[in-house]
Formats: sequence, C-alpha cells, structure tokens
Amino acid sequence: MKTTEEVLGSTGISYLMLTRLKELGVIPKPTLQGRGAGGGRGVVGHFDDDVIDTINRVKLQQKLGLSLVQIAEKLREERASLQDVEPHKKVVIPVNPDPLKSYIKARPGFHKQLESENPGYEVERVELDNIEYEGNKYLTPVRIIMRPKK
Repeated sequence: MKTTEEVLGSTGISYLMLTRLKELGVIPKPTLQGRGAGGGRGVVGHFDDDVIDTINRVKLQQKLGLSLVQIAEKLREERASLQDVEPHKKVVIPVNPDPLKSYIKARPGFHKQLESENPGYEVERVELDNIEYEGNKYLTPVRIIMRPKK
C-alpha cells in the first residue's frame, strides 16, 4: 500500500493530476486509514501498489498523444472485459521477500495452463492472501484476473 505522497513522489505527477485520474476512474480512490504521520489531523489515503504502474502507463499513453478522457475510456473497456477465475484448488506457497515471485516459482506453467483453459484471455494478475500455518507464513490464491489478449 502506498500513501498519496508516495504515489506522487514515485510518479512525478501533481496532486491535481492524481485527483483528475480518480475522477475519471482511471485509478480507484484510496482506502482511508488512521491519522497522518506525527498524529496529524485527518486520515491518510492508501493506494494499492499497482496504482503506480497504472499512472506510468497513463503517462506513456499521453506521450503517444491520447487524452486523459481517451485513456479512461480505453481502461473502462479493458476492465469491462476482464474475467474473474476461481483458483482450481487452494495451494499453499512459502513466502519469500517477493510474494508474487514466490507464487510464480511454486506454480511453473500455471499461467499457460489457465490461458489454454480460457482461450483469448491472458493472466493479468493473481490476488494472493497471506495465511499462517504452524508459525510459518504462506500465500494462497484468492482470485485470478484475466484480460483479453492484445
């Protein structure tokens, strides 16, 4: 999770641009949690880590000449065609420093298998949940999001 300040610092966009991206639905509104650093007033917004990738993608598309409205429409079309796939079975994967790499390493060929079972789609992301078993931390897949192949 990234704070608003972390997102702005990582992407180099202005707060006004961030607000516009939220208004257009390009990025989701942040979840609100607790008070700011130093016990300041108000709450702190937290964005999912993939927001930075989305913003960088928007910046690239802007360089290619697309307007924010065009980019938002394109993203809406992509999201409307996403397919939500239930994991075949619950698997338990030991957690290393990078959870997604841990998952991919533990399931070689998994993405190709899903793509062959869902023609015309490719894996966009796998949502994982942290679990604890006998004092050790593990991951288990919760949702698999697939998008139409480009």
